Amino acid sequence: VKYSEQLELRPIRTKSLTAGALGVIGDLIAQCIEWSLDDDNDVGAGGLDGRRVFAMFIDGSCFSGPLMHYAFEAYEHLFPIIIRNDCVEPIVRCDAEIWDDNTVPVHNFQTEWKHVIIHVAFDQIFMAIFYVAGLMIITGVIEGHSDELLAELHDDYFRNLGASWLAAIVLIAPLQILA
Repeated sequence: VKYSEQLELRPIRTKSLTAGALGVIGDLIAQCIEWSLDDDNDVGAGGLDGRRVFAMFIDGSCFSGPLMHYAFEAYEHLFPIIIRNDCVEPIVRCDAEIWDDNTVPVHNFQTEWKHVIIHVAFDQIFMAIFYVAGLMIITGVIEGHSDELLAELHDDYFRNLGASWLAAIVLIAPLQILA
């Protein structure tokens, strides 16, 4: 309830801090996995990479979180999905037929799923271009790789973008659609 209140009162701050926290959690898990997969445990020899964790927090809270807020606002403006509190399925149009018992006829849901798929596809295909670039730039600067940043972008950007798209196709997009 408190989180929902904060989303209503301070949506950008709440989403930004949430994205930052999720970035930290994700990176901590990734560092644990990297350490466990290294035969010599060299990855974990220096301990936790605090700069990397901090970079993920800054990326989530200062770049990805706000970007996602505005991107999803744009998606909703262009391809609206209106979710009613008393309805399990979202509906597309405000003028959709709502029966006396607060149910919506099934024929109103067909267009809605197209909008859901458009939202997810646009996020995972188009916005990934910006998410991946932003992440590489922010983490590169915070981790002290500024002098190598152009070379890293040149060498790794499209490989990382492709990996992002592959992850979206295999796992992330289907989960987003279901959610």
